[in-house]
Amino acid sequence: MPDTPDSPAGSTTKRDPGSIEILELGGEGGGATVWGLQTDGLWQYWHEGSYMDFDDNMEDFWKSDRGQAVADLAQALPVWWLQAHPLRIHPDFLAKIRELYTDGLGKLSAHDRRMHNRYRREAWQALQK
Repeated sequence: MPDTPDSPAGSTTKRDPGSIEILELGGEGGGATVWGLQTDGLWQYWHEGSYMDFDDNMEDFWKSDRGQAVADLAQALPVWWLQAHPLRIHPDFLAKIRELYTDGLGKLSAHDRRMHNRYRREAWQALQK
């Protein structure tokens, strides 16, 4: 993991000075960024994003989301993260994301794993090299 929160390999968010972009995800109808902030040697992680949802009349609308800050990177990932395309992975967190990715694949249903392998596996593997 990075030694400092302002590692030049990561971008920062205006909302939380000193935070770095750990992982950027994109997909149909939305996306999210997982952020990290190190304070006094301890890391906090959260995600921010937006996605399309449907109201009671089945009209679509954009919904914003910001997860709670947590000490465990795995808990900061949106529940749908393996169903998205990875756009960027911070190089200092590549090994950890690779570990979470491998663990997450083992927990997918057979159907979701087939869909992942068909549409997303190549993008994930390309970013993890």
